[in-house]
Amino acid sequence: MKTLLLNIRTYLRDTVNCVRNNSKDIYIAPHIDFLPAHVKFPCIGIKDGDVDPSFGAGCIDRDLIVYVSLYTNLYKFESNLIGDDSANKIGILDFSDRVRDLLNVYIPTNCQAVECIKESGSELLTDGENSFIQQKILTFKYFFTY
Repeated sequence: MKTLLLNIRTYLRDTVNCVRNNSKDIYIAPHIDFLPAHVKFPCIGIKDGDVDPSFGAGCIDRDLIVYVSLYTNLYKFESNLIGDDSANKIGILDFSDRVRDLLNVYIPTNCQAVECIKESGSELLTDGENSFIQQKILTFKYFFTY
């Protein structure tokens, strides 16, 4: 799992062009809702999920779940969802489409397939001080055979 998380982080840092500071704003998260104090928006948190091993036919199959939390900030009514092209701001829906499409074609070494198995509805979060953030979680399943 450790290698998979690191590889996903590197891949996203290399391919997602709408995140300002990829080295800080694409990170491995200790919790699905974790936002480091230093991040700028949009940003991406990557979190490990369940590991489902199975044995058969002389090989070991492992299905690994990875959660990808996407965040945008609320800067103008509706724009946090649908974006604002005039202000060059991406909405959470376009952001999740981009990241999902990138990860659906990224097959790490020894991985047989990858699939986005769930996409949450977007949620509005607040820090309690009039700062609002839109979150969407993508759940990926990676299929490995050893």
